Amino acid sequence: MVRACCTGDLEQVYQLLCLLEGQELNFAAFQEIFLAQCSARDWVGLVWEEEGEVLAFLNLRLERQLHHAGWVAEILELVTHPSLRGRGIGARLMQQAKAAASRRGCQRLEVACNVRRKDAHRFYQKCGLQLEHYRFGQDSF
Repeated sequence: MVRACCTGDLEQVYQLLCLLEGQELNFAAFQEIFLAQCSARDWVGLVWEEEGEVLAFLNLRLERQLHHAGWVAEILELVTHPSLRGRGIGARLMQQAKAAASRRGCQRLEVACNVRRKDAHRFYQKCGLQLEHYRFGQDSF
């Protein structure tokens, strides 16, 4: 079932995001950010839980953007445990994220996705999102 993310989900969400990124993230830094987001008004965290285990996570940031002259929701992370992919869990999280963004007055939903994640690209397009932008980035500058 989909439910709001809470501080008690920290460890399981951490494990999911380490899986998504293919590396062990700095736990102390992750914990600080996660706990701040859990109490922030402009963030919505959703989890898929089965029998007390968090198996999927969606993180949504809500912000006012000048170039849209209004509120925009951006999915920053969406991950489903690999053993459960293809069961519609991601689609249900997307539905709930869209509903949450709409309730908060967002006029647009966006997501940036690594160019290597071809399956994710197909998933987002199936959910109604369209490829519209390039996103550029640089580490260690």
